[in-house]
Amino acid sequence: MAEVSSEAKTNAERLFLERLSAIIIEPIELERVLSALYDWREVLVQRLDKERGTLSCEYFTEQHPVFKGLAQLNQNSADFSTRWAAQWQERHAAQDLARYFDDKLMFLLYGKFNAGKSSFCNFIAERFLSQGHEVEFFTVQQGEITPISGPFKEGSTETTAEIQGLILSGRMVLLDTPGLHSLTEENAALTRQFLESADGMLWLSSSTSPGQVQELDTLAQELRRRKPLLPVITRSDFVDEDIIDNQIVKIVCNKTTENRDLQEEDLRERAIEKLQKLGVDPEVLKPAVSISVYAAKAQTEGVENSAELEAFKKALSGAGFYRFYEALSELLPSMQLYKQRKPAELLLHHLEEDVREDVLAFYRHCEHLQSEIQEEIQAATKGSERWAKLVWQQCAADIPELLDEQIKAEGSVMALSAALTNKLNKQLIKQAERVFPAYQPVLYKRAVEVEQIIQVLARFSQVSLDNYEAIYKRLDQEVQSISVEIAKELADLAADILNELQEKLAQVQKLVHNSIQDLEQIRLQLVNT
Repeated sequence: MAEVSSEAKTNAERLFLERLSAIIIEPIELERVLSALYDWREVLVQRLDKERGTLSCEYFTEQHPVFKGLAQLNQNSADFSTRWAAQWQERHAAQDLARYFDDKLMFLLYGKFNAGKSSFCNFIAERFLSQGHEVEFFTVQQGEITPISGPFKEGSTETTAEIQGLILSGRMVLLDTPGLHSLTEENAALTRQFLESADGMLWLSSSTSPGQVQELDTLAQELRRRKPLLPVITRSDFVDEDIIDNQIVKIVCNKTTENRDLQEEDLRERAIEKLQKLGVDPEVLKPAVSISVYAAKAQTEGVENSAELEAFKKALSGAGFYRFYEALSELLPSMQLYKQRKPAELLLHHLEEDVREDVLAFYRHCEHLQSEIQEEIQAATKGSERWAKLVWQQCAADIPELLDEQIKAEGSVMALSAALTNKLNKQLIKQAERVFPAYQPVLYKRAVEVEQIIQVLARFSQVSLDNYEAIYKRLDQEVQSISVEIAKELADLAADILNELQEKLAQVQKLVHNSIQDLEQIRLQLVNT
C-alpha cells in the first residue's frame, strides 16, 4: 500500500480515502480450488446414489415405520442433485452483482428499517463529493444496475423498497437495502437475496435499541461466511436546549463518550453471548463504533465544506466518523483478500449453507432411523414371545377336541398328528399377522412338518381313553416348545436383518462425515490462498 500523506496522518477521513485509492484488486489463481469444490459436490452425489440402492428391506410392509423412514431417506437422496442445482441457480443474482463490481470493494448495509441506512449513505456521499471524489447512485431492479440521481430518500418510515447503492470514488460500493426485519416480507427477501454479494458488512442499528437479538441471527450467518463485519450504532445523539439571542433553541448533541462506550460494550457482550450459542467464534466480531449523522450535519451547518477546516474536523470526530473511518481502514486488507477469493467463496457458501445442511439433515435422519431400528429389535423380541404364547394357547385349547375326534374314529396317531400340524401352521400365520402386521409374510412363513409331531407320539400306537392324558400332556409340551423355537428364529432373523440395516446406515453416515471433513479441508485451502 502506498505511503500516506502528512496531512492524512492527522485526518482519519483523508487517511481512509488515500488507503482506499491505493487498493488494487488483482485476480488470483482459483481454478484448482473451484475445481475441487465442484468435484466435491459431484462425488458426493455419486456416492449417495450408490448407497441409495442398499437402503431397503423386503421384509417390511409400507406401513412399517422403518420402511417409511428408509423410503423418505432414499427420496431425499434422489432429490439432492435437482435441489442443489436449483439452489445454486437462485444465487446467480448475487453472483452477477458481484461480477459487475469485481474491481470494487462492496459493503452491504443491513439492519432494521429504522437504522438510518439511507441517511448514512447520503452523508458518506456528501463527504466524498466534498473532497473531489466521484459518487454514483444506482438501484438494482430484477438483477440490473440502473443509475439514478441522488440523494436517497430519507424518512422515519421504511423508504427503501429496493436495493440501492453508491459507487464511491470508483473503488467502494455501499449497498443500502430493505431491512432484514422489514415491514414487508418482499423487502426482507430482497435483502437476504443479496447478502452474499458483498465483501464486507456494516451492521447498522439505532442507539435507541442497538443490536437487537433477532438481527444477530443473521449476523451469525455472515460471520460464518468469514466476511469482515463492523457493527455501527447510528443516531448516537440527543436533543438539548440552549439560549441563543434570548431564545430557547433546540440543538443536536453527540452522546457522551461514556454513554457510547457503555452502549458499544453492551452490544458486544450480547453479540458474543449470542454468537457462542450459535457456535460462532466471537473473535470475528469487530468492536462497534457509534456515529451521529445529524450531529455532524448540525455542527457543520454554515461552515465552508472543507475537510481541512478545524470546525469540520472537530464535528466529524465528535460525531464518531473519525473512529468509523479508522475502523473501516482496518477492514480494507481483509476485504481485499475476500474480494480476490469471491468466485470460490460464493460457491463455498452454496456448498456449506445448502449442500452441507442437507446432508447433515440426512445424517440426522440416519441417526433417527438407527434409534428406531434399535427399538424395533427389542419390539421384535417381545413380539415373538407374545406370538409364541398366543400360538401355544390357541393350539393347546384345540388338542382335547382333536383327541376326542380320533377316539370316536379309528384312534389314528397319524391322523391326530396331521390335524394338529395343520392347526399349528394356521395359528402361526394367524397370530403372526396379529402381532406383526407391518412385516411381510415371508419373514414368518416357517411351517411345521407333520413328522415332527409323529416323532413325538412315536411310543403311542393309537389314541385311546387309556393314553388320553399322556398324549395331551406330550402334545401340549411339544406345541409350546415348537412355538418358542419358531418365535426365537423369527426374533433372531429380524435382529439380523435390522442389524444389517444399521450397518448400512452407519456406512452412509461415515460417508457424509468424511465428505464434510473433505469440504473443510478445501475451505482451509481457499482461506490460505
